[in-house]
Amino acid sequence: MRYYPSLQEIVAAIEALLLPRRKKAPQGRKPRYSDELIIALALYQRLSRFSYAQDMLHWLRTHGEPVPAPSTFCERKAQLLGQVVLAVKALAGLLNPPLRLRMDSKKLPTAALARAGRVGLPGSIGRDHANRTYFYGLRLHAQVDDRGYLRRVLLRPAHEHDVRVAARLLQGLRYVVVTADKGYLSRGLRAEVARQGVDLIARHKRNMRPHSEREQRLLRGHRIIESVFSSLDRLGLCKRPYRKTQGLIVHIYAVLLGYGLLKLMEHNPAWRLLALMGAGRRWWGAAFPNWGNLAWRKRPSTPSRRPSPNSNPRWRREGFPPSSWWSTT
Repeated sequence: MRYYPSLQEIVAAIEALLLPRRKKAPQGRKPRYSDELIIALALYQRLSRFSYAQDMLHWLRTHGEPVPAPSTFCERKAQLLGQVVLAVKALAGLLNPPLRLRMDSKKLPTAALARAGRVGLPGSIGRDHANRTYFYGLRLHAQVDDRGYLRRVLLRPAHEHDVRVAARLLQGLRYVVVTADKGYLSRGLRAEVARQGVDLIARHKRNMRPHSEREQRLLRGHRIIESVFSSLDRLGLCKRPYRKTQGLIVHIYAVLLGYGLLKLMEHNPAWRLLALMGAGRRWWGAAFPNWGNLAWRKRPSTPSRRPSPNSNPRWRREGFPPSSWWSTT
């Protein structure tokens, strides 16, 4: 039977990540609901498979949980996009360095192909090689280890080739074996990553030489990444319950964060002990030795206001928001 965490356990887990606090305006009253609670509610909606936030908040309110109003929840959730992305990074950084990685991409349609020119959502027209059709949207490029944990994720337009994105996904890796499918076949890419100690093994086409015994043994476990994509689909990754770009990105990263927390709570007893006893440095350090070694980016002393998506010239030119909004590499 699969274990699903409660809302209190999710809040304790988010607090244990010790995310950097957002800089808020000095005026005004203190928010009644913490940022950790708002993120936990977004994850609880994905894990509990509520299609609408109003239904989830009404159900929690009838069971005695102190939750905000639907309008307050949606407004605060849109403001916490950066915190959700940092939480996904934190979960990947807490795990030990892997010896083998599985790399693949998944299509994320954001709108019907016939309405591609009339929607305001980011994306481009890409090829679905499995079904031999075209779609409008993005592609989720991911790296997972042999246990099914997400290590790196990257959102890119659907028309961008896998080989071009792989160079960025493999940047910074050292002494690791990475398996991929036929879409990552490239002699130049393999020679480039070999200089940094990465052994890239991609499946061969029919007219190429057969794989050696070592390559066949390493490619045998590549199917784990397809299982991860299926788990993300069951959590609602490919659903389209959004009308704006910010809601789309929050939805995608909430699903990724919910999958990571669910995976840890299922397979790591120390994580569940942490959630039961509350967030604390002592329990967290015992559960994960890598805790405390995360190098967060220092924010500027005088942060400039981020321009709106409608006034961003790069947004209009390339058709998708800046990569700093969603990149976790």
